[in-house]
Amino acid sequence: MNKRISFVPALALVMVVLSVPTLATAVTTIDVVDEARLVGRAAVMSVEITCDLGANSFLAGTTGIIIQRTRSNVIIGSGDLDQTPIDCDGTPQTFQIAVSSARFRPGPATAQASTIVCNRTPFTCESAQDSEEIQLVE
Repeated sequence: MNKRISFVPALALVMVVLSVPTLATAVTTIDVVDEARLVGRAAVMSVEITCDLGANSFLAGTTGIIIQRTRSNVIIGSGDLDQTPIDCDGTPQTFQIAVSSARFRPGPATAQASTIVCNRTPFTCESAQDSEEIQLVE
């Protein structure tokens, strides 16, 4: 009988904990757009960033990398955005990153992007990353 008595309060506690709504946590995402345009010595890739940290937010660092395999080479280029304002209201916002390389050619490639988004008040930061197969086009 003592086992049932000690079990009932524990079960009641579990039910109370499970019935309390959990606080929503902020979520930042970055999505690489499927196509990048070749412009001069760069490929301009687009990324969509969604965050909900508030109006006082900024991109503390956003990096894009494109890797293209040819018959005889692997071509790698990178570019970044620093200290760019963003209104983190939960809607996707598009940013362009110029990824430098003298030898990109039209065709398939792999693009990777990562970002750190911060809010000044209260100071909070979140990070996100994505990797996609894309097409480089002229």
